[in-house]
Amino acid sequence: MIGVSAVCKAQTFTATEFINLVYKSQEDIQKELENKGYQFDRTENGDMSENDVFTSGDMTVSVIYPTFEDAQSMVSWEFPNSGDSYNKLAQEISAAGFQKFDTERRTGFTATTYQRPGMTITLSNDKTDNSNGIVTLAVRYTSLSGLAGAMDR
Repeated sequence: MIGVSAVCKAQTFTATEFINLVYKSQEDIQKELENKGYQFDRTENGDMSENDVFTSGDMTVSVIYPTFEDAQSMVSWEFPNSGDSYNKLAQEISAAGFQKFDTERRTGFTATTYQRPGMTITLSNDKTDNSNGIVTLAVRYTSLSGLAGAMDR
């Protein structure tokens, strides 16, 4: 299974669009990123994964290919919160059938976990640097039934 992560200055994907990148083939992901204006930059090899990195201006998307058999697929996307990006993503996640499971709050930090059979999403906003915050959307697929359910949406 492929994982995808993006670091960008503004929201360029809906939550559903971003999550669904993981279901595409390597070639289809590259085509979709190129259609959004990204260009292939480099391949990074790690201990447990290989990442293809695409860039567009100040935005970066990494496509993560686990190199070990029992890898759980994970998608993570990080970007500076602009306007109501965090709230929009929370609404999209709920509309996609995820149930709010837990919320963690600390000074300058909020993280909410949502669940659906076979899938867990964590949406967080870190304002510890006194900015509007850094939003992180992390999706973990924990079973094949979760993958099938997500593909139906």
